[in-house]
Amino acid sequence: MVKSPCWKIRNVQAPNMEKNMPEHIFPRGKRGIFHADCRYLGQRIRCSFGTTDRRYAERQLAEHKAAIERGDYKTYVGKFEDFAKQYVDQVLPNKSDHSKERYSQIIRTHLLPFFKGKSLAEIDDQLVIEFKLHREKAGAKPSTLKKEFRVLKDIVRLANRGFQLPTVQDYPLMKWGNKPKQFDKSMILEEADFLKIVGFVMKEYQKICLIGMYSGLRLSDVVNLCPKEVDLREGIIGTYQGKTTNWVEIPICKKLKKILSSLVWPLDKSQSFFPGVGTKAVTTNVLRACKKAGFGKHSFKSSRHFAATQLRTAE
Repeated sequence: MVKSPCWKIRNVQAPNMEKNMPEHIFPRGKRGIFHADCRYLGQRIRCSFGTTDRRYAERQLAEHKAAIERGDYKTYVGKFEDFAKQYVDQVLPNKSDHSKERYSQIIRTHLLPFFKGKSLAEIDDQLVIEFKLHREKAGAKPSTLKKEFRVLKDIVRLANRGFQLPTVQDYPLMKWGNKPKQFDKSMILEEADFLKIVGFVMKEYQKICLIGMYSGLRLSDVVNLCPKEVDLREGIIGTYQGKTTNWVEIPICKKLKKILSSLVWPLDKSQSFFPGVGTKAVTTNVLRACKKAGFGKHSFKSSRHFAATQLRTAE
């Protein structure tokens, strides 16, 4: 009688496939763009790094792994437009009216068209520099770029608090730092010149321009000016500036007093002298008036420059 063989059953532990799994960084397509397809700590990493540089792709993969270790990988790979909406819904309501309008326009007009569809993991130094070059080519001024980068940084930091913009120390050839503003005589208008511009402004906006001219207030502060902030008897305008929230007291000169006296004063002292007037409409109209008057490089802000020189010469 043939005995059946006796099989010894051994408990063989399967190797840790996750640890032994290769990185799987590989080039794809005609351009050889590196992609990743692997698992780390139970999470699958499957994405394009948008580069043909293997070392750069490996650094990007390391950042993905760091996000998994922090426990915010799903947020890290979220789309830019989702966080832009979160920024608009949750952060902008706490800003001033001027900032709400300006930052919303920046997101809608410049940031979304460029970064839409990108995950936050893809927004790195290289992509930010591409955006900078794109905007400079379109004629964006350094001061405009500064605002756009500020909004971009705030949006990305909703998910990645450690996000930093490239610096001039990292990229010296990019001329990243903004040059300090320099003024010359051509940027300071004479009173007759500014009054000439006001003559081309729509009638409903003319007094707004004149108040800005003789007070030095920002456009948003002029539009929101109300009777409780104006004391004609003491000759003082006292208000919290919308942009800086600083308290300022501005002396009312004779010409400014005449303009303020000609306004229709609302019964409610907290109601604006100019209800329903938006800063965007005034800005656009003043820019057109400047061109018609032959001062194409000027804007409403030139009224602040004029007021500053008047205060300086009055000292």
